[in-house]
Amino acid sequence: MKRRNNKDRLVVRLDIHSKLDECWWLPDTSAPQQITLESAAELSQQVPALVLLDSRAIRLDWLERPPGVKNTEAGLLLEDQLCQSLEEVEICVLQSQGRRLRTAVLDQQQAQDWQQRLQDAGIRVDCWLPEALCFEQAWQQPSMLLLQDQQQHWLYHPQTLSLLNLRVGLLDAGNLSRLAGDLPIQTLDVVDLPDASRVVWLARHQPAGVTLWKAPAWWKAPAWRWLEICKKIKLRPAQVLMLAPWMVILLALMLQLVMNSWGKSSHDDVKTRLTQAFAEVMGADVSLQNARSLLDARLERSIQQRHWQQQRLDAWAELETYLRDARHIKVQQLSLNRQGVRAELLGVTAADQRVLQRLAGRWQFSDKHAVWEREL
Repeated sequence: MKRRNNKDRLVVRLDIHSKLDECWWLPDTSAPQQITLESAAELSQQVPALVLLDSRAIRLDWLERPPGVKNTEAGLLLEDQLCQSLEEVEICVLQSQGRRLRTAVLDQQQAQDWQQRLQDAGIRVDCWLPEALCFEQAWQQPSMLLLQDQQQHWLYHPQTLSLLNLRVGLLDAGNLSRLAGDLPIQTLDVVDLPDASRVVWLARHQPAGVTLWKAPAWWKAPAWRWLEICKKIKLRPAQVLMLAPWMVILLALMLQLVMNSWGKSSHDDVKTRLTQAFAEVMGADVSLQNARSLLDARLERSIQQRHWQQQRLDAWAELETYLRDARHIKVQQLSLNRQGVRAELLGVTAADQRVLQRLAGRWQFSDKHAVWEREL
């Protein structure tokens, strides 16, 4: 198999409906061309694919992570905003900027379906990307973008990162005006894009360092590397058949040696190894008799810590519900500690004080300043 140019690119766009999937080959020295799934599988052995995912199935959010909440617990911040339980969705952190997180949420069944499609086709993947992120890179204008062809409309909102995909005829002038609000709208035809392809246009604006799922190294490894090793050995098929029985015998002997070595280990030696392993994991010397009780204690502390965090997040959510409407109030400081929750607010009016006092906790008010403490 001929090694490909490092600048060649393979792009697969996965739709909610598999019959609408597209595969594109973007060679460095010639024009892009749409290819079949089988051709994409063959090319992906040398050039792992960039996979663009239908944004209709993916919700994108920027979240502010409160103190004490880990990136892996971002789902707790979205639980009240989702129409599904957290067990039914997959939440991925795409980017992290200090305490700001960009997350992607999609149905677990849809995620499994997309991954299974490419696995069944034998396509190696380099990057999984919601196509709305490519729109963000490609469209750096404050106005909304209406991208259209003869069958579909794509309406991209740059402020919310939302991407609507509608059939022609469903988006009239009235609906378009309501969706845009005060934003101007710019219309583009797909045929006027470079290469006259929406998928190719988006692929050329791939954001760096962002992926929904990280592919293992072996899944991305080009097949030509393994073939080059085989070529250096220079074995003919007849020689491979002749050596195969001896290789099986050698493997069996090596396995036997390993089993014998393990069998000669004394019972005390095995106990010593297990004790050392527990000590490395637990960070302290632990006897095998006490290992179970120590593991139970660690688990109990973990459950208590999760409950501790949830109590403080619930308390903060009560205050945040009011602050969401009172945008003139600024949070100067927020602390989630062992005692409970403490928040300092600026810009609090007399009317705000009457409403805030309804929240459980201890309040201290001064000139447009408030301190809220709630013990938990």
